[in-house]
Amino acid sequence: INFPNCTVVQETLEISGNNISDLSGLSQITTVENVLTIHNNPILQNLNGLEDIQLGTSSSPTIFVFENGSLTNLDGLNGITSNVDPQGIDQIIIRDNPELTSIEGLSSLATNVGKIEIINNNSLTALIGFENLTLIGAIFIENNDLLSQLFTINTSVGTLFELHIVNNEILTNLNGLEALTDLDIQLNIDGNPSLLNLNGLRGVLNDGPHSIPLEFKINNNTSLNDISGFENIDFNTLWRGEITNNTNLSECDIQSICNFIDTSNELIIENNAVRCTSVSEVETECTLVNISDTNFLNAVLNHNPVIDTNNDDLIQFDEAEAFAGTLEVAEKTITDFTGLEAFVNITGFNGGGNFSDFLSLQNNTMLNSVDFSGSPDLEAVNLKNGNNMGITNFNAVDCPSLEFICVDDVAFAETNFTNIDPQVQFVDDCEFLSVPAFNLEEAVTVFPNPVSETLTISITSTFNYIKSEIYSVSGQKLQESANKQIEMGDLSAGIYFVKVISEEGTITKKIVKQ
Repeated sequence: INFPNCTVVQETLEISGNNISDLSGLSQITTVENVLTIHNNPILQNLNGLEDIQLGTSSSPTIFVFENGSLTNLDGLNGITSNVDPQGIDQIIIRDNPELTSIEGLSSLATNVGKIEIINNNSLTALIGFENLTLIGAIFIENNDLLSQLFTINTSVGTLFELHIVNNEILTNLNGLEALTDLDIQLNIDGNPSLLNLNGLRGVLNDGPHSIPLEFKINNNTSLNDISGFENIDFNTLWRGEITNNTNLSECDIQSICNFIDTSNELIIENNAVRCTSVSEVETECTLVNISDTNFLNAVLNHNPVIDTNNDDLIQFDEAEAFAGTLEVAEKTITDFTGLEAFVNITGFNGGGNFSDFLSLQNNTMLNSVDFSGSPDLEAVNLKNGNNMGITNFNAVDCPSLEFICVDDVAFAETNFTNIDPQVQFVDDCEFLSVPAFNLEEAVTVFPNPVSETLTISITSTFNYIKSEIYSVSGQKLQESANKQIEMGDLSAGIYFVKVISEEGTITKKIVKQ
Protein backbone atom coordinates (compact mmCIF):
# COMPACT_ATOMS: atom_id res chain seq x y z
CA ILE A 1 0.00 0.00 0.00
CA ASN A 2 1.41 3.39 -0.94
CA PHE A 3 -0.40 6.75 -0.97
CA PRO A 4 2.46 9.25 -0.53
CA ASN A 5 0.34 12.40 -0.80
CA CYS A 6 -2.37 11.35 1.66
CA THR A 7 -1.91 12.66 5.20
CA VAL A 8 -5.52 13.09 6.38
CA VAL A 9 -8.28 10.50 5.99
CA GLN A 10 -11.51 12.42 6.43
CA GLU A 11 -13.80 9.49 7.13
CA THR A 12 -12.70 5.84 7.35
CA LEU A 13 -9.31 4.29 6.77
CA GLU A 14 -10.10 0.70 5.84
CA ILE A 15 -7.23 -1.74 5.42
CA SER A 16 -8.43 -5.04 4.00
CA GLY A 17 -7.08 -7.40 1.37
CA ASN A 18 -5.73 -10.87 0.75
CA ASN A 19 -2.37 -9.59 -0.51
CA ILE A 20 -1.59 -6.86 2.02
CA SER A 21 1.61 -7.60 3.97
CA ASP A 22 3.23 -4.19 4.49
CA LEU A 23 1.69 -0.91 5.73
CA SER A 24 4.85 1.20 5.64
CA GLY A 25 3.46 3.07 2.62
CA LEU A 26 0.87 4.64 4.96
CA SER A 27 3.45 6.11 7.32
CA GLN A 28 2.74 9.67 6.14
CA ILE A 29 -0.88 9.52 7.40
CA THR A 30 -1.25 11.69 10.49
CA THR A 31 -5.03 11.86 10.96
CA VAL A 32 -7.98 9.49 10.61
CA GLU A 33 -11.05 11.54 11.39
CA ASN A 34 -13.57 8.76 11.93
CA VAL A 35 -12.88 5.02 11.80
CA LEU A 36 -9.68 2.97 11.59
CA THR A 37 -10.58 -0.51 10.35
CA ILE A 38 -8.06 -3.30 9.87
CA HIS A 39 -9.77 -6.52 8.84
CA ASN A 40 -9.56 -9.62 6.69
CA ASN A 41 -5.85 -9.42 6.03
CA PRO A 42 -4.69 -13.05 6.06
CA ILE A 43 -0.95 -12.41 5.58
CA LEU A 44 -0.51 -9.11 7.45
CA GLN A 45 1.75 -9.76 10.47
CA ASN A 46 2.21 -6.28 11.92
CA LEU A 47 0.89 -2.72 11.71
CA ASN A 48 4.21 -0.94 11.21
CA GLY A 49 3.55 2.29 9.35
CA LEU A 50 0.58 3.50 11.40
CA GLU A 51 2.62 4.90 14.30
CA ASP A 52 1.74 8.59 13.85
CA ILE A 53 -2.03 8.37 13.49
CA GLN A 54 -4.25 10.69 15.48
CA LEU A 55 -7.93 9.81 15.73
CA GLY A 56 -10.46 12.65 15.32
CA THR A 57 -12.12 14.98 14.66
CA SER A 58 -15.41 13.08 14.36
CA SER A 59 -17.65 12.75 17.38
CA SER A 60 -17.15 8.99 17.61
CA PRO A 61 -13.83 7.69 16.28
CA THR A 62 -13.52 3.91 16.37
CA ILE A 63 -10.79 1.28 16.10
CA PHE A 64 -11.68 -2.09 14.55
CA VAL A 65 -9.09 -4.88 14.31
CA PHE A 66 -10.66 -8.19 13.31
CA GLU A 67 -10.16 -11.34 11.26
CA ASN A 68 -6.47 -10.86 10.57
CA GLY A 69 -5.14 -14.41 10.44
CA SER A 70 -1.41 -13.67 10.83
CA LEU A 71 -1.38 -10.49 12.92
CA THR A 72 0.72 -11.04 16.08
CA ASN A 73 0.72 -7.63 17.77
CA LEU A 74 -0.51 -4.04 17.57
CA ASP A 75 2.89 -2.43 18.02
CA GLY A 76 2.45 -0.36 14.86
CA LEU A 77 -0.20 1.63 16.75
CA ASN A 78 2.16 2.57 19.56
CA GLY A 79 1.95 6.27 18.71
CA ILE A 80 -1.81 6.47 18.19
CA THR A 81 -3.64 9.25 20.01
CA SER A 82 -7.07 10.83 20.06
CA ASN A 83 -7.88 14.54 20.02
CA VAL A 84 -11.61 14.16 20.61
CA ASP A 85 -12.29 15.56 24.04
CA PRO A 86 -14.08 14.84 26.29
CA GLN A 87 -15.94 11.92 24.68
CA GLY A 88 -12.81 10.22 23.35
CA ILE A 89 -13.08 7.02 21.32
CA ASP A 90 -16.43 5.38 20.76
CA GLN A 91 -15.25 1.76 20.49
CA ILE A 92 -12.15 -0.41 20.41
CA ILE A 93 -13.05 -3.77 18.87
CA ILE A 94 -10.37 -6.47 18.68
CA ARG A 95 -11.73 -9.86 17.70
CA ASP A 96 -11.04 -13.02 15.70
CA ASN A 97 -7.29 -12.53 15.36
CA PRO A 98 -6.01 -16.09 16.01
CA GLU A 99 -2.27 -15.26 16.18
CA LEU A 100 -2.52 -12.02 18.16
CA THR A 101 -0.41 -12.31 21.33
CA SER A 102 -0.16 -8.69 22.49
CA ILE A 103 -2.15 -5.44 22.44
CA GLU A 104 0.54 -3.34 24.13
CA GLY A 105 0.65 -1.15 21.02
CA LEU A 106 -2.40 0.69 22.37
CA SER A 107 -0.59 1.84 25.52
CA SER A 108 -0.24 5.41 24.22
CA LEU A 109 -4.01 5.92 24.27
CA ALA A 110 -4.89 8.13 27.22
CA THR A 111 -8.51 8.98 26.56
CA ASN A 112 -12.10 7.93 27.20
CA VAL A 113 -13.52 4.83 25.48
CA GLY A 114 -17.19 3.96 25.26
CA LYS A 115 -16.75 0.22 24.72
CA ILE A 116 -13.91 -2.30 24.57
CA GLU A 117 -14.40 -5.73 23.01
CA ILE A 118 -11.64 -8.35 23.17
CA ILE A 119 -13.22 -11.48 21.68
CA ASN A 120 -11.96 -14.70 20.06
CA ASN A 121 -8.25 -13.94 20.11
CA ASN A 122 -7.01 -17.41 20.92
CA SER A 123 -3.30 -16.62 21.29
CA LEU A 124 -3.71 -13.49 23.41
CA THR A 125 -2.19 -14.03 26.87
CA ALA A 126 -2.55 -10.61 28.53
CA LEU A 127 -4.51 -7.37 28.09
CA ILE A 128 -1.65 -5.02 28.91
CA GLY A 129 -2.21 -1.90 26.83
CA PHE A 130 -5.32 -0.23 28.30
CA GLU A 131 -3.76 1.08 31.51
CA ASN A 132 -3.83 4.74 30.44
CA LEU A 133 -7.50 4.92 29.47
CA THR A 134 -9.20 7.50 31.67
CA LEU A 135 -12.86 6.45 31.37
CA ILE A 136 -14.43 3.24 30.04
CA GLY A 137 -18.12 2.60 29.46
CA ALA A 138 -18.23 -1.17 28.94
CA ILE A 139 -15.78 -4.06 28.72
CA PHE A 140 -16.39 -7.36 26.94
CA ILE A 141 -13.63 -9.99 27.35
CA GLU A 142 -14.81 -13.22 25.78
CA ASN A 143 -13.50 -16.47 24.28
CA ASN A 144 -9.78 -15.82 24.60
CA ASP A 145 -8.39 -19.31 25.20
CA LEU A 146 -4.90 -18.38 26.46
CA LEU A 147 -5.76 -15.20 28.35
CA SER A 148 -4.33 -15.33 31.87
CA GLN A 149 -3.96 -11.65 32.76
CA LEU A 150 -6.34 -8.69 32.62
CA PHE A 151 -5.13 -5.10 32.53
CA THR A 152 -4.73 -2.80 35.53
CA ILE A 153 -7.62 -0.41 35.23
CA ASN A 154 -6.78 3.25 35.73
CA THR A 155 -7.92 4.76 39.03
CA SER A 156 -9.68 7.53 37.09
CA VAL A 157 -12.08 5.02 35.51
CA GLY A 158 -14.02 4.23 38.68
CA THR A 159 -17.34 3.26 37.08
CA LEU A 160 -18.25 0.77 34.36
CA PHE A 161 -21.70 0.39 32.85
CA GLU A 162 -21.05 -3.21 31.84
CA LEU A 163 -18.41 -5.82 32.57
CA HIS A 164 -18.53 -9.14 30.73
CA ILE A 165 -15.83 -11.77 31.31
CA VAL A 166 -16.96 -14.89 29.49
CA ASN A 167 -15.41 -18.18 28.35
CA ASN A 168 -11.75 -17.45 28.98
CA GLU A 169 -10.30 -20.92 29.48
CA ILE A 170 -7.27 -20.34 31.72
CA LEU A 171 -8.09 -17.04 33.45
CA THR A 172 -7.73 -17.71 37.20
CA ASN A 173 -8.39 -14.28 38.71
CA LEU A 174 -9.71 -10.78 38.09
CA ASN A 175 -6.57 -9.01 39.27
CA GLY A 176 -6.25 -5.56 37.77
CA LEU A 177 -9.83 -4.45 38.36
CA GLU A 178 -9.20 -3.29 41.93
CA ALA A 179 -9.69 0.40 41.05
CA LEU A 180 -13.31 -0.17 40.03
CA THR A 181 -15.73 1.36 42.53
CA ASP A 182 -19.09 1.22 40.73
CA LEU A 183 -20.88 -1.08 38.28
CA ASP A 184 -24.13 -0.26 36.49
CA ILE A 185 -26.42 -2.27 34.19
CA GLN A 186 -24.68 -5.68 34.10
CA LEU A 187 -21.89 -7.79 35.55
CA ASN A 188 -21.50 -11.08 33.71
CA ILE A 189 -18.87 -13.60 34.86
CA ASP A 190 -19.70 -16.75 32.90
CA GLY A 191 -18.00 -19.90 31.69
CA ASN A 192 -14.46 -19.28 32.93
CA PRO A 193 -13.48 -22.81 33.98
CA SER A 194 -10.21 -21.85 35.74
CA LEU A 195 -11.47 -18.78 37.61
CA LEU A 196 -10.96 -19.23 41.37
CA ASN A 197 -12.27 -16.03 42.94
CA LEU A 198 -13.68 -12.55 42.41
CA ASN A 199 -11.11 -10.73 44.53
CA GLY A 200 -10.46 -8.14 41.84
CA LEU A 201 -13.94 -6.74 42.51
CA ARG A 202 -13.38 -5.97 46.19
CA GLY A 203 -13.31 -2.24 45.49
CA VAL A 204 -16.80 -2.26 43.94
CA LEU A 205 -19.01 -0.59 46.53
CA ASN A 206 -21.68 1.05 44.34
CA ASP A 207 -21.95 3.74 46.97
CA GLY A 208 -22.35 6.57 44.46
CA PRO A 209 -25.54 7.69 42.69
CA HIS A 210 -27.09 4.90 40.61
CA SER A 211 -29.87 5.70 38.18
CA ILE A 212 -29.53 2.26 36.55
CA PRO A 213 -29.59 -0.77 38.90
CA LEU A 214 -27.18 -3.66 38.36
CA GLU A 215 -27.95 -7.17 37.17
CA PHE A 216 -25.24 -9.67 38.09
CA LYS A 217 -24.62 -13.11 36.63
CA ILE A 218 -22.03 -15.47 38.09
CA ASN A 219 -22.57 -18.69 36.18
CA ASN A 220 -20.75 -21.78 34.88
CA ASN A 221 -17.36 -21.12 36.47
CA THR A 222 -16.50 -24.66 37.48
CA SER A 223 -13.42 -23.89 39.62
CA LEU A 224 -14.86 -20.82 41.36
CA ASN A 225 -14.79 -21.35 45.12
CA ASP A 226 -14.82 -17.83 46.52
CA ILE A 227 -17.14 -14.92 45.69
CA SER A 228 -16.26 -12.82 48.73
CA GLY A 229 -14.79 -10.21 46.39
CA PHE A 230 -18.40 -9.25 45.65
CA GLU A 231 -19.38 -8.80 49.29
CA ASN A 232 -18.79 -5.06 49.60
CA ILE A 233 -21.31 -3.95 46.98
CA ASP A 234 -24.39 -2.04 48.15
CA PHE A 235 -27.26 -4.51 47.69
CA ASN A 236 -29.68 -1.62 47.22
CA THR A 237 -28.12 -1.02 43.79
CA LEU A 238 -28.92 -4.58 42.61
CA TRP A 239 -32.15 -5.56 40.87
CA ARG A 240 -31.56 -9.14 39.70
CA GLY A 241 -28.96 -11.86 40.17
CA GLU A 242 -27.88 -15.33 39.11
CA ILE A 243 -25.37 -17.66 40.78
CA THR A 244 -25.61 -21.00 38.99
CA ASN A 245 -23.55 -23.99 37.87
CA ASN A 246 -20.44 -23.10 39.83
CA THR A 247 -19.79 -26.64 40.98
CA ASN A 248 -17.02 -25.84 43.50
CA LEU A 249 -18.79 -22.89 45.10
CA SER A 250 -20.06 -23.81 48.57
CA GLU A 251 -20.16 -20.39 50.26
CA CYS A 252 -22.63 -17.86 48.90
CA ASP A 253 -23.62 -16.32 52.22
CA ILE A 254 -21.57 -13.16 51.77
CA GLN A 255 -23.04 -9.95 53.15
CA SER A 256 -24.24 -8.45 49.87
CA ILE A 257 -26.05 -11.66 48.86
CA CYS A 258 -27.59 -12.13 52.30
CA ASN A 259 -28.91 -8.58 52.20
CA PHE A 260 -30.17 -9.01 48.64
CA ILE A 261 -32.13 -12.13 49.62
CA ASP A 262 -34.12 -9.98 52.03
CA THR A 263 -35.39 -7.85 49.14
CA SER A 264 -38.20 -8.86 46.80
CA ASN A 265 -35.95 -8.80 43.73
CA GLU A 266 -35.29 -11.88 41.63
CA LEU A 267 -32.37 -14.10 42.63
CA ILE A 268 -31.57 -17.48 41.10
CA ILE A 269 -29.17 -19.78 42.96
CA GLU A 270 -28.86 -23.37 41.75
CA ASN A 271 -26.48 -26.18 40.80
CA ASN A 272 -23.59 -24.96 42.92
CA ALA A 273 -21.91 -27.00 45.67
CA VAL A 274 -23.61 -27.96 48.94
CA ARG A 275 -24.63 -24.92 51.05
CA CYS A 276 -25.15 -22.92 47.86
CA THR A 277 -27.69 -24.99 45.95
CA SER A 278 -30.75 -22.78 46.41
CA VAL A 279 -31.87 -19.41 47.68
CA SER A 280 -33.48 -21.03 50.73
CA GLU A 281 -30.27 -22.89 51.59
CA VAL A 282 -28.20 -19.72 51.32
CA GLU A 283 -30.80 -17.84 53.34
CA THR A 284 -30.30 -20.36 56.14
CA GLU A 285 -26.53 -20.04 55.88
CA CYS A 286 -26.88 -16.28 56.16
CA THR A 287 -28.21 -16.67 59.70
CA LEU A 288 -25.21 -18.77 60.81
CA VAL A 289 -21.91 -17.56 62.16
CA ASN A 290 -19.08 -19.01 60.08
CA ILE A 291 -16.86 -20.78 62.61
CA SER A 292 -14.49 -22.78 60.45
CA ASP A 293 -12.28 -24.19 63.21
CA THR A 294 -13.90 -27.32 64.66
CA ASN A 295 -12.26 -26.87 68.04
CA PHE A 296 -13.47 -23.28 68.30
CA LEU A 297 -16.98 -24.34 67.31
CA ASN A 298 -17.01 -27.15 69.88
CA ALA A 299 -15.79 -24.78 72.57
CA VAL A 300 -18.63 -22.38 71.81
CA LEU A 301 -21.26 -25.14 71.56
CA ASN A 302 -20.19 -26.54 74.95
CA HIS A 303 -19.74 -23.17 76.58
CA ASN A 304 -20.89 -22.46 80.12
CA PRO A 305 -22.97 -20.35 80.33
CA VAL A 306 -24.81 -21.63 77.27
CA ILE A 307 -24.48 -19.78 73.96
CA ASP A 308 -26.27 -22.30 71.69
CA THR A 309 -29.63 -21.56 73.25
CA ASN A 310 -31.73 -23.40 70.64
CA ASN A 311 -29.51 -26.49 70.98
CA ASP A 312 -29.15 -27.05 67.21
CA ASP A 313 -25.34 -27.48 67.29
CA LEU A 314 -24.97 -24.31 65.25
CA ILE A 315 -24.44 -20.69 66.22
CA GLN A 316 -26.82 -18.14 64.78
CA PHE A 317 -25.92 -14.47 64.67
CA ASP A 318 -28.63 -13.62 67.17
CA GLU A 319 -27.18 -16.18 69.62
CA ALA A 320 -23.70 -14.71 69.26
CA GLU A 321 -24.99 -11.17 69.71
CA ALA A 322 -27.04 -12.14 72.76
CA PHE A 323 -24.04 -13.46 74.69
CA ALA A 324 -22.65 -10.70 76.91
CA GLY A 325 -20.28 -12.53 79.24
CA THR A 326 -16.67 -13.66 79.00
CA LEU A 327 -15.93 -16.03 76.14
CA GLU A 328 -13.97 -18.85 77.77
CA VAL A 329 -12.04 -20.62 75.02
CA ALA A 330 -8.55 -20.97 76.52
CA GLU A 331 -6.44 -24.05 75.73
CA LYS A 332 -8.87 -25.55 73.21
CA THR A 333 -6.27 -26.21 70.45
CA ILE A 334 -7.84 -23.52 68.26
CA THR A 335 -5.92 -22.47 65.14
CA ASP A 336 -8.46 -20.08 63.60
CA PHE A 337 -10.73 -17.62 65.43
CA THR A 338 -12.91 -16.81 62.41
CA GLY A 339 -16.40 -16.16 63.77
CA LEU A 340 -15.23 -14.29 66.86
CA GLU A 341 -16.26 -11.05 65.15
CA ALA A 342 -19.94 -12.02 65.57
CA PHE A 343 -19.71 -11.92 69.38
CA VAL A 344 -20.02 -8.16 69.46
CA ASN A 345 -21.26 -7.91 73.05
CA ILE A 346 -18.78 -10.07 74.94
CA THR A 347 -17.20 -8.26 77.87
CA GLY A 348 -14.28 -10.62 78.20
CA PHE A 349 -12.10 -12.78 75.97
CA ASN A 350 -10.09 -15.59 77.55
CA GLY A 351 -8.44 -17.33 74.61
CA GLY A 352 -4.87 -17.99 75.65
CA GLY A 353 -3.02 -21.24 75.09
CA ASN A 354 -4.22 -21.71 71.51
CA PHE A 355 -2.41 -21.92 68.18
CA SER A 356 -3.86 -19.23 65.94
CA ASP A 357 -1.36 -17.00 64.15
CA PHE A 358 -3.75 -14.03 63.99
CA LEU A 359 -6.41 -12.69 66.34
CA SER A 360 -8.89 -9.91 65.64
CA LEU A 361 -10.92 -8.33 68.42
CA GLN A 362 -11.78 -5.31 66.29
CA ASN A 363 -15.54 -5.92 66.36
CA ASN A 364 -15.70 -6.78 70.06
CA THR A 365 -16.34 -3.27 71.29
CA MET A 366 -17.60 -4.08 74.81
CA LEU A 367 -14.43 -5.76 76.08
CA ASN A 368 -13.08 -4.95 79.52
CA SER A 369 -10.88 -8.03 79.87
CA VAL A 370 -8.54 -9.57 77.27
CA ASP A 371 -6.25 -12.58 77.73
CA PHE A 372 -4.49 -14.36 74.87
CA SER A 373 -1.35 -15.26 76.81
CA GLY A 374 0.58 -18.45 76.16
CA SER A 375 -0.14 -18.50 72.41
CA PRO A 376 3.11 -19.69 70.78
CA ASP A 377 2.06 -19.19 67.15
CA LEU A 378 0.35 -15.83 67.49
CA GLU A 379 2.04 -13.21 65.28
CA ALA A 380 -0.38 -10.27 65.09
CA VAL A 381 -3.42 -9.00 67.01
CA ASN A 382 -5.96 -6.39 65.97
CA LEU A 383 -7.27 -4.84 69.17
CA LYS A 384 -8.35 -1.57 67.59
CA ASN A 385 -11.99 -1.76 68.69
CA GLY A 386 -12.60 1.90 69.53
CA ASN A 387 -12.89 1.15 73.24
CA ASN A 388 -9.38 0.31 74.44
CA MET A 389 -9.85 2.65 77.38
CA GLY A 390 -12.52 0.28 78.69
CA ILE A 391 -10.08 -2.62 78.92
CA THR A 392 -8.90 -2.88 82.52
CA ASN A 393 -7.46 -6.40 82.45
CA PHE A 394 -4.91 -7.29 79.74
CA ASN A 395 -2.56 -10.26 79.46
CA ALA A 396 -0.42 -11.05 76.41
CA VAL A 397 2.68 -12.64 77.92
CA ASP A 398 4.37 -15.82 76.69
CA CYS A 399 3.64 -15.18 73.00
CA PRO A 400 7.13 -15.60 71.51
CA SER A 401 6.04 -15.11 67.88
CA LEU A 402 3.94 -12.01 68.52
CA GLU A 403 5.29 -8.90 66.76
CA PHE A 404 2.42 -6.40 66.52
CA ILE A 405 -0.70 -5.41 68.41
CA CYS A 406 -2.83 -2.80 66.66
CA VAL A 407 -4.57 -0.51 69.15
CA ASP A 408 -6.64 2.66 69.33
CA ASP A 409 -3.82 4.74 70.76
CA VAL A 410 -0.18 3.66 71.01
CA ALA A 411 0.66 5.88 73.98
CA PHE A 412 -2.32 4.61 75.98
CA ALA A 413 -1.46 1.00 75.19
CA GLU A 414 2.19 1.40 76.15
CA THR A 415 1.12 2.86 79.49
CA ASN A 416 -1.70 0.46 80.34
CA PHE A 417 -1.13 -2.80 78.46
CA THR A 418 2.13 -3.74 80.11
CA ASN A 419 1.70 -7.52 80.33
CA ILE A 420 3.48 -8.17 77.05
CA ASP A 421 6.73 -9.74 75.88
CA PRO A 422 9.62 -7.36 75.10
CA GLN A 423 9.60 -7.87 71.32
CA VAL A 424 5.97 -6.77 70.88
CA GLN A 425 5.23 -3.41 69.25
CA PHE A 426 1.99 -1.43 69.49
CA VAL A 427 0.84 0.25 66.26
CA ASP A 428 -2.28 2.21 65.39
CA ASP A 429 -2.46 1.48 61.65
CA CYS A 430 -3.85 -2.02 61.24
CA GLU A 431 -3.61 -2.09 57.45
CA PHE A 432 -0.20 -3.68 57.39
CA LEU A 433 -0.94 -6.47 59.87
CA SER A 434 -0.73 -9.75 58.03
CA VAL A 435 -0.39 -13.43 58.63
CA PRO A 436 1.76 -15.79 56.58
CA ALA A 437 -0.50 -18.15 54.66
CA PHE A 438 -0.05 -20.90 52.10
CA ASN A 439 3.66 -21.26 53.10
CA LEU A 440 4.32 -17.64 52.21
CA GLU A 441 6.99 -17.53 54.91
CA GLU A 442 9.09 -19.88 52.81
CA ALA A 443 7.93 -18.56 49.43
CA VAL A 444 8.86 -14.90 49.99
CA THR A 445 12.35 -13.53 50.55
CA VAL A 446 13.52 -9.92 50.58
CA PHE A 447 17.13 -8.92 49.96
CA PRO A 448 19.53 -7.42 50.64
CA ASN A 449 18.68 -6.95 54.29
CA PRO A 450 20.06 -4.57 55.51
CA VAL A 451 19.40 -2.56 52.36
CA SER A 452 20.96 0.68 51.15
CA GLU A 453 19.27 1.46 47.84
CA THR A 454 17.17 -1.21 46.10
CA LEU A 455 15.15 -3.87 47.92
CA THR A 456 14.28 -6.94 45.85
CA ILE A 457 11.18 -9.05 46.49
CA SER A 458 11.58 -12.69 45.51
CA ILE A 459 8.46 -14.87 45.44
CA THR A 460 8.21 -18.38 44.05
CA SER A 461 6.35 -18.94 40.79
CA THR A 462 3.55 -20.84 42.53
CA PHE A 463 2.28 -17.58 44.04
CA ASN A 464 0.68 -14.67 42.20
CA TYR A 465 2.41 -11.45 43.24
CA ILE A 466 0.25 -8.31 43.38
CA LYS A 467 2.25 -5.57 45.09
CA SER A 468 4.42 -4.61 48.06
CA GLU A 469 4.02 -1.82 50.60
CA ILE A 470 6.64 -0.22 52.84
CA TYR A 471 5.66 0.87 56.36
CA SER A 472 7.38 2.76 59.14
CA VAL A 473 7.63 1.24 62.61
CA SER A 474 4.57 3.29 63.61
CA GLY A 475 2.48 1.69 60.86
CA GLN A 476 2.49 4.60 58.38
CA LYS A 477 2.46 3.46 54.75
CA LEU A 478 5.36 5.13 52.94
CA GLN A 479 5.49 3.44 49.54
CA GLU A 480 3.48 1.10 47.34
CA SER A 481 4.73 -0.67 44.23
CA ALA A 482 3.66 -3.42 41.87
CA ASN A 483 7.31 -3.95 40.95
CA LYS A 484 9.48 -6.50 42.71
CA GLN A 485 12.28 -3.99 43.12
CA ILE A 486 11.65 -1.08 45.47
CA GLU A 487 13.88 1.98 45.66
CA MET A 488 14.62 2.88 49.28
CA GLY A 489 17.50 5.29 48.82
CA ASP A 490 15.43 8.29 49.92
CA LEU A 491 14.37 6.73 53.23
CA SER A 492 16.21 7.48 56.43
CA ALA A 493 18.24 4.78 58.13
CA GLY A 494 16.22 2.64 60.51
CA ILE A 495 13.74 -0.21 60.78
CA TYR A 496 10.90 -0.62 58.29
CA PHE A 497 8.41 -3.30 57.34
CA VAL A 498 7.61 -4.57 53.86
CA LYS A 499 4.17 -6.06 53.33
CA VAL A 500 4.19 -8.47 50.38
CA ILE A 501 0.72 -9.02 48.93
CA SER A 502 -0.08 -11.99 46.73
CA GLU A 503 -3.33 -13.51 45.55
CA GLU A 504 -2.81 -16.32 48.04
CA GLY A 505 -2.16 -14.17 51.08
CA THR A 506 0.05 -11.50 52.59
CA ILE A 507 3.14 -11.47 54.77
CA THR A 508 5.05 -8.71 56.54
CA LYS A 509 8.85 -8.82 56.92
CA LYS A 510 11.14 -6.57 58.91
CA ILE A 511 13.91 -4.79 57.01
CA VAL A 512 16.76 -2.55 58.06
CA LYS A 513 17.65 0.54 55.99
CA GLN A 514 21.31 1.50 56.24
